[in-house]
Amino acid sequence: MSKFKEIKRELAQWGNDWRADHAKMNNKTGETKTIPIPARVIANRLKQSLKMVVIGEDDKELEKAPLSYYDPDAGIYVNGSRRIQELMLAIESTISKRWRKEILDWLQIESPAVKLTDDPDLIPVGNGIINLKDKRLIPFNPKYVFTTKIATNYNPDATEPNFNGWNFTSWIKQLSSSDHEKELLLWQFIASIVRGKTGLMFMLVDAGQGRTGKSTMEQFLINLVGNGNYKALMLDQFDNDFLLAQGYGGRLLIGDDNPPERYIDNGSNLKSIITNEIVLINPKGLAPFTARFNAIVIQSMNGLPKFKDKTGGLYRRFRMINFPHQFPDDPASKQVKDKYIYDKRLLEWVLKKSLDINLDQIVNPKESKELVENTRLDNDPVAYFASNYIDPLASERLPVKFLFHYFLWVMERENNKQSISRRKFTTRIKPMMETMGWKFYATGRRPGNKFKQQDLNLMKKYDPGNGLDIDKLYNLENERDIIQGLFDRDAK
Repeated sequence: MSKFKEIKRELAQWGNDWRADHAKMNNKTGETKTIPIPARVIANRLKQSLKMVVIGEDDKELEKAPLSYYDPDAGIYVNGSRRIQELMLAIESTISKRWRKEILDWLQIESPAVKLTDDPDLIPVGNGIINLKDKRLIPFNPKYVFTTKIATNYNPDATEPNFNGWNFTSWIKQLSSSDHEKELLLWQFIASIVRGKTGLMFMLVDAGQGRTGKSTMEQFLINLVGNGNYKALMLDQFDNDFLLAQGYGGRLLIGDDNPPERYIDNGSNLKSIITNEIVLINPKGLAPFTARFNAIVIQSMNGLPKFKDKTGGLYRRFRMINFPHQFPDDPASKQVKDKYIYDKRLLEWVLKKSLDINLDQIVNPKESKELVENTRLDNDPVAYFASNYIDPLASERLPVKFLFHYFLWVMERENNKQSISRRKFTTRIKPMMETMGWKFYATGRRPGNKFKQQDLNLMKKYDPGNGLDIDKLYNLENERDIIQGLFDRDAK
């Protein structure tokens, strides 16, 4: 019998005993009348049987923190009132909904405030808490405040199994295409899920051709963390308050086969969860609260995603892992997908190996950098323009007006017409130009002879045919003499 069921049974017996002890006899009829157990008495008894807390880092976070309880079977703290109310009804089956809410409010106010255990050397797993310093297994204890864990058991004697010639190490080498950095990234990626908190999001990418090993890797990770310790949440669902609430409490947030055409409008929740910042959680039908997810985000993509967020801060958080191979559709491959990755021996060995993977710095292979950069350029027309159309220019001074028109015409020629204002364009391209060695002057300078005719001729090449005469729009002699905002490549 589970420990929770034992608690429930003990409370039911206690409720029966209390009603028997407090029953009143009617002196006239001789009948014994039982009375319901008062809500306050039920609340006090629950506090004796179940460790309940509110979790938060400071007063602001604690103000909206929900009631959590220590699950003696799982060894972690769980957010949710259903099982607490189940215990209330075990004590007193006639208790009303209003009384149950009143008890929950008391418990939330009266329970002690605690902080999450943030010791990186302590890892909650299926059979206890691993201390990384000495690889010792510590028994679960309410003093360790964890809200997620890995369900796989720690076995210090685990060895890598071999399944009819197939083993996990060789499979990782296949997926990495013998690229040592990519191979290390794959191991760090797995170890990050076991150890938690990397500040990165991992994106598994293929071209949608199928049988690439991507879905097999996802299922393996789900098996590793175990049912109840992962939540399904796709990229665009991070913007939805109600759907986001369903992801709370997962060690692993995994989104399968995000369609590349789907647009991610916000991205602030995603960024906050990746960096373990506080987010607002708004469960349907319940009071909103703030919390930290303490989860690793993994998203599977059939192509590159589209984000409204153009800041470098989001893209620096990405590691993209490409799955270019197509494995044969044969019985051996099906054995891997349907049998081997579920094997307890394999899961325990990967867990053990993950404890020795160095996570001080997550590598960023060339392939990942290129995929992230391509995603950034696809999402940011200004960045795409700066990356592809600035270097060919001959001028050492570029008027902002010219650069802006050049951008609009190029984008229209590439069938990607833009409606951005010149002011916003200038704000966006300024840091990119500075990175390439250009200095921005808002005013006070003339282009002079450093603004070259070749660049006007080059812009004619991208004339979208809207009837404008570039030579009239840019009288070169006049343009060179106008004091205006410009970029200077040879600023002294």
